Amino acid sequence: MKNNSIKSNLLLLVGFMLVFIIGMGTFTFISLNRTTSRGQEDVVTVNKYIDLVDNSRNIQVTFKKQVQAWKDLLLRGSDQTQYNKYFDQFTGYNKEVLIGLTGLKTSMNSLGMDVASVDKV
Repeated sequence: MKNNSIKSNLLLLVGFMLVFIIGMGTFTFISLNRTTSRGQEDVVTVNKYIDLVDNSRNIQVTFKKQVQAWKDLLLRGSDQTQYNKYFDQFTGYNKEVLIGLTGLKTSMNSLGMDVASVDKV
């Protein structure tokens, strides 16, 4: 009788441990899947921010080229051919900057950022 009681208690304990192990395994599996998916979403978001920074720096460089074209226009624009050359450069860079700012604004909106600073430019 006492032997059956120990055997049944041992089987009950083994059964409980199996259920506990299966439950913990399932919980761990689900948690890891959630963490992995959040990590992948974070990588996508970080890549968007990297693209945003790269685009803004490209716009900044293009704007500096536009400023240099403006300076060249003021300094060397007395000759009509030089004037036309630097004016064309200036307007070309201006178009690139405006297009870049529009794309930057779109990227910032998609990331939920405030675009007031781009509007001021």
